[in-house]
Amino acid sequence: MTGIQVRVSAFLLLAVISLEPSFAAACRCHEPSIAAAYSRAAMVVMAETLEVRPRPDLQGDELKVRVLQAWKADAPAILEVVTGTDCAYSVRPGEKHLLFLVRAGEAFTTGKCMGNTQGKRSQAPLAWLRRHGKPAATATRAP
Repeated sequence: MTGIQVRVSAFLLLAVISLEPSFAAACRCHEPSIAAAYSRAAMVVMAETLEVRPRPDLQGDELKVRVLQAWKADAPAILEVVTGTDCAYSVRPGEKHLLFLVRAGEAFTTGKCMGNTQGKRSQAPLAWLRRHGKPAATATRAP
C-alpha cells in the first residue's frame, strides 16, 4: 500500500467507528458504594422481573417488576421502570434484582452504575440495607 492508501484506509476506519453508536457512546462509569447509591436513589427495591418491553426510542427497555421489598419510599406491588441509552441496565424476565431507582417525572428509571445488583450477588448490599436503610411499605397485591 502506498502512503495515501494507508491514510485513506485509516480515515475510513475512523469514520466507520465514529458512526457506530456502541463505539462512540459506550457507557463509562464506576459502580458507586452502596451508601452512595442509596443516597442518590429515590427508592430502592428488591424485585422480580415480570416483563421486559423494548423501547427503541430510548435505546433501552421498559420493565415491569414485582416488588418484593422496598427501602426509602413506599412501593406498589407492581412497578414500571424505564432503563435506556448506552447505560441501560439489562434484565431478563424471572430474574431478581436489587434496583436503585431515581424519579423521572412520575416514573422511575435506573441504569448501569447506580448500584443495581442481580439477586444472586446482592447479599452484601442487602445486609447493608438491613443495617442502614429505611424500610418502606410494599403493597401486597397488584392493583
